[in-house]
Amino acid sequence: MKATPRARLSRLPIHRLPRQEPSMVGLAVLALMAVMPSAQGADPTITAESQEIVSEYSWGYNTGLKQHLGSYKNGRSVHLMSRRTRDNPVDSRPDLGSPDFAVWVDEHTGEALALEHPAGVLLEDGVNPGGNAVFTSNAAANEEGRIWSVFGARANELPFDLARSSELFDPSQSDVVLDNFETFERSTSPTLSVVDQTGLLTYRYLHSTRPDGAVLFQRYDLSSSTPQLVKQESIGRASFVQGRGDITIEQVWSRWDPRRGALAVTWHWFERFQENDQLIKLFGSNPFLYTDDLGETWSLADGSPATLPLTYATQDSTISPYDHLAAGETMGWLTRDVGFGPKGTPWMAAPVGEDGREMRFFVWNESRWDNRMLTPRLDLGDPMACGTVRDYVVCAYSEAATPGTLLVRVSLDEGLTWSEPVTVDSVGSAPDGSLQRINWVSYAQPADRYLDNSGRFFFSYYKTSDGGDGRNFKNNVRWVRLQVGPKADFSADQRVDESDKTAFETAFYSGDSLADFNDNGVVDGDDLAAFNAAWEEEREADLPTPPAAPSNLTATALSSTQIQLTWQDNSTDETLFRIKRATGRYPSPFERLADVGADVVTFVDNTVESGTFYRYRVIAINPAGRSASSNTARIMMP
Repeated sequence: MKATPRARLSRLPIHRLPRQEPSMVGLAVLALMAVMPSAQGADPTITAESQEIVSEYSWGYNTGLKQHLGSYKNGRSVHLMSRRTRDNPVDSRPDLGSPDFAVWVDEHTGEALALEHPAGVLLEDGVNPGGNAVFTSNAAANEEGRIWSVFGARANELPFDLARSSELFDPSQSDVVLDNFETFERSTSPTLSVVDQTGLLTYRYLHSTRPDGAVLFQRYDLSSSTPQLVKQESIGRASFVQGRGDITIEQVWSRWDPRRGALAVTWHWFERFQENDQLIKLFGSNPFLYTDDLGETWSLADGSPATLPLTYATQDSTISPYDHLAAGETMGWLTRDVGFGPKGTPWMAAPVGEDGREMRFFVWNESRWDNRMLTPRLDLGDPMACGTVRDYVVCAYSEAATPGTLLVRVSLDEGLTWSEPVTVDSVGSAPDGSLQRINWVSYAQPADRYLDNSGRFFFSYYKTSDGGDGRNFKNNVRWVRLQVGPKADFSADQRVDESDKTAFETAFYSGDSLADFNDNGVVDGDDLAAFNAAWEEEREADLPTPPAAPSNLTATALSSTQIQLTWQDNSTDETLFRIKRATGRYPSPFERLADVGADVVTFVDNTVESGTFYRYRVIAINPAGRSASSNTARIMMP
């Protein structure tokens, strides 16, 4: 059935919510964290503030809420939201869904808005709404703050629309500049990035269960009043694998990284087959594909050229150059995020496991995909998202045991090791005492610069008394700003000292845009005053420095099930030593094995097995941070 015709709107009605002062969430906990190291002495401090944007937004029977990748620029965050209506028995309507409104937060004015979107018309026979809103990256001066959005839902003869904000840094005015430009049956998951005057669009072509489905990339010239299609290419497609059946395609996810200057793309390949007259979807691998020349050429995670379109054609359990999971391993419903780390390392985040509830972070580690489990039990829905700030990768999520709590973990080494989880927000219980659940989390991707270690997330939640199984619930939307480590850490060493002041003043007096400490697009005296105030508050002149690294680590077999480690203590101010072990030869990852007290220089590992190769490292830790690693000790057990 065709969608209801949509009018071309130039002005969107604004729902202005009562102004709330940003609240410091969990004040007692966060204040303690700001002055004390973590129990392990090494994790960075994390502070957070939150703002409620939408309260109890409801659409009636059996409705839900979906979010999409947000965008951030110069202290403003914008995010396109979607509503989802399913199986309405009241009037026998089928699944419905479309992008419905945008949310907007201006950190300079404190403004928090919910804006009705011109695409807010329910599309019949549709679900899994798609689309996103983005600031222009690398924009010319007269385009700084321009907002573009693409929207569409999974529906027969679906129209995709492309819209452009009429004003800069103003999401309340928008014109549809490309109407109904994609109408193929059940195409969905459009994700847009805009770089200068170029639009980069990825989406899934045809229904997910169609074996002839594909992932399409389109590049548009946005310099004229009507965008012009410059290039279209199939970058991935479904296939039939002998002995396995149809390998089809699900959600498509892409993100532009301004620091790497590249667009990263991923999607689901999954195996589908019939069993006892029931369709089975066994979710399998995800590719990682990127372009650093606006779609002229494409590469795999290892940098090698990609032969397009990518197809899933392996029956081997080994990992191919672009699969992060072995063939046949199950994974969750959605790939949640894809991108590059602070040093340009490819990464993906996804729920995996038999029921799709293990949150795993996949990072390209020299020659293979390595992964870390951030939580063994995500809550219902898709309550996880990851993104990159200046020095860290940051992931936010909600666990089944605490469904109304937003947890955060950060990594300083591209995702190989992670901090302990920290609670940054909690929605608590509803006034009627019912449980409230976070059902979606997403990240606002910086459009241009990674000025500091602050990141913005949006999440939605609902009270379970309105429908604990996700039916007929009223959604709330909240924005959270995280600060990882000190604000005045300008030299990116996780400390605040004289080197930060020198580095900032050098950038400031040379007019470098990195000295835009207030992140408002202008470098002026206000930035210098704000930096100096933060520096005076956070400087660590009287705090200890990280300890010296231990050395001369050796490993000796005491028996077939015991290894003794000894090392040289080169510091006088450590609070503990951390022992890390890798099982097997390179590139098996190092994992935390044990912590021992200060001045201890020996440890016996009683958890080894005969005939196994082990590698060990030791680091020293104090409240100022971690030392470098010791040498690596290697041993093959008899």
